[in-house]
Amino acid sequence: VRNNFVAYDRDRSGSISRQELVAVLGACRLLCSEQTLNTMYQAYASPNQQISYISFIALAADLAYNQTLFSWFDSDKDGKITYDQFLQMQAISK
Repeated sequence: VRNNFVAYDRDRSGSISRQELVAVLGACRLLCSEQTLNTMYQAYASPNQQISYISFIALAADLAYNQTLFSWFDSDKDGKITYDQFLQMQAISK
């Protein structure tokens, strides 16, 4: 993850922009919709609209954890879970 972050921090500022975030998440195979990406970016970006390495680690860990948890509940692998499964997933996440 560190190598991917550094590779996409093109200006070597120690933080990444939204565009750089899209690229580095793709390289880490952590994919999400545009709407989810926007929500996550707003949650993890600093006031100057950049994501530090520490914030990126938190974002990537949260995304990977939720993808793993979702896969666990999506037993038929159709990309869908029930509302009840979603609530169970939320309870486990706490």
